[in-house]
Amino acid sequence: MTALVQSKRLAREYGGAKAGLSEALDYVGAEMAAHYPGSLLLVDAEAHAEAINKQAEPLAEILNGSQHSYLIALIARTIEAKTAQSDFFVTGDQRTTVTIELTVIPLSGANSFLVLGRDITLEKNLREALVESRKRYKELIECSSDFVWEADSDGRFAFVTSLGALGYTSDMLVGRSARSMVDRRNPVPEPFPFETRQPVDRAEVWLRDSSGEPACLLVSSVPMFSQDKEHLGARGVCRDVTEERRRDEALAKIRVREALFATMVRTIRDEVDPERMLNTAARVLAEGFSALACVIFRADAENKLREAASFGQMPGASLAQLLDEFESGVSDVELSPASDEVRAMACPTRYQSQRNGVICISRADRRRWSTDERALLAGVAERVGIAIQQADAKEELIALSRTDSLTGLYNRRAFVESVEQIIEARSKSGHRAALIYVDLNNFKSVNDTFGHIQGDAALKAAAQLMADSAQADDLVGRIGGDEFALWLEVEDQAEAEKRAADLAELSQGLSEYSKDLPAPFGMAIGIALFEPDSDEEIDELFARADHAMYAAKRDAEQKFILAPPADKVAPQMARNIETERSDGAVR
Repeated sequence: MTALVQSKRLAREYGGAKAGLSEALDYVGAEMAAHYPGSLLLVDAEAHAEAINKQAEPLAEILNGSQHSYLIALIARTIEAKTAQSDFFVTGDQRTTVTIELTVIPLSGANSFLVLGRDITLEKNLREALVESRKRYKELIECSSDFVWEADSDGRFAFVTSLGALGYTSDMLVGRSARSMVDRRNPVPEPFPFETRQPVDRAEVWLRDSSGEPACLLVSSVPMFSQDKEHLGARGVCRDVTEERRRDEALAKIRVREALFATMVRTIRDEVDPERMLNTAARVLAEGFSALACVIFRADAENKLREAASFGQMPGASLAQLLDEFESGVSDVELSPASDEVRAMACPTRYQSQRNGVICISRADRRRWSTDERALLAGVAERVGIAIQQADAKEELIALSRTDSLTGLYNRRAFVESVEQIIEARSKSGHRAALIYVDLNNFKSVNDTFGHIQGDAALKAAAQLMADSAQADDLVGRIGGDEFALWLEVEDQAEAEKRAADLAELSQGLSEYSKDLPAPFGMAIGIALFEPDSDEEIDELFARADHAMYAAKRDAEQKFILAPPADKVAPQMARNIETERSDGAVR
């Protein structure tokens, strides 16, 4: 169909062939008028709009009616600009609106205008939805704790959320390499999320913040590639989980502390022997603190510290320096003795607020002990203080079971056991010794005449005299009643006799406890030399010394009596002694 035929048809459809309409059809062409998807209108010099195609009819009615002033203004703007002008026109009701883009084109050679109307409602709605979506996404990202980033192929930040991250502003981060910010004290994940060529989900990366402190980030990222598969970089999101990791670390320390406490309590509960108890505690502490060594000290009766248990090897110089510093009130001191570089810490152990020991631990590096570590050791020290008290109490019980309550000397059982151990060792070494047996002359008269208080005082005075005469390696014990024994470390018979003579001389001072009694209060002393190469049993040795003592009681002129050697003693000696005692021949 020709353009002329089409124009005639259009003229018939729209009320006759007007001159302006024909000009418009000549301008746009009949083909375009027939197939243009939007509205085509002709506006004459009086700003009257006429529809060229059917789609334009509703629009022409609106522009000639309620929106005629709008059309006049648009035409005026076109005339002033002398070129085509476009504007948006919104029509409809409250429920539905339609947005139309109007383009006004002046027709050359005619005082009229061609108006093209295009419905852009869908496009406008999509654009607004996209803008709103981007705005919402931007606001959510900026108000969240996460930050979004994009890095180039070298791993340098090309974009960071406007609020920045880790104390840096976005401008400070852009252009900076993410790898240069890595905290080297923590492992670096591979692939590195900021340089990855494959998707990464929630990788844990430790970077340094603006103050140089470590910060933990959970990073999820995807790589970027060009159409030619060239790696362009990566983009992703980071979440700062530093506080969470610190809480996790604190919780882990609490759990370690609880486990260490539980182990200590179980150790104290299960171990019966005090020495094993403290040795186990030293091992548990060293392992729990990943320490080089642990040494536990106990305070003695004079409040002097002595080593009670240890685990590992602590340099002696370090230990001595640590104890010196501890006595000065320092509990965390850096030690660098000789070639060793250690970090040591001491903490007092207490029982009922009284210090009863010290725990020393050291590790082979120079890191300071943290506040948590010091608190942990202090907590464990309370349990160790209880263990030390238990050890002291047990040793005290053992000592009481081996000590005569009146004189403080060994009782019979403890003295005999100690002598047995010495004889066993002495038989191997070949050294001589002497056993002195002492009986207090006239003690019964003192006790009966002046009472038990005076009698006890006389016993204690005699015991103190014998204890004072003893040397470092000697033993003194109360065998029973008014009988005592001394084990003397002597080289030969002459030394043994001199020691016995000195004791007899000192015993003359005991006469003050007998006052005006017919016979003085004193000592009868018998000596039995121990020969290491003999097969003499301990009972036989005691029997010889006891027999010699009874001989001294019978002969008051003698300060002491030396028993004959073991190989010359009659087998009946022990029975003879018992007979003499039962007959009361000598008291």
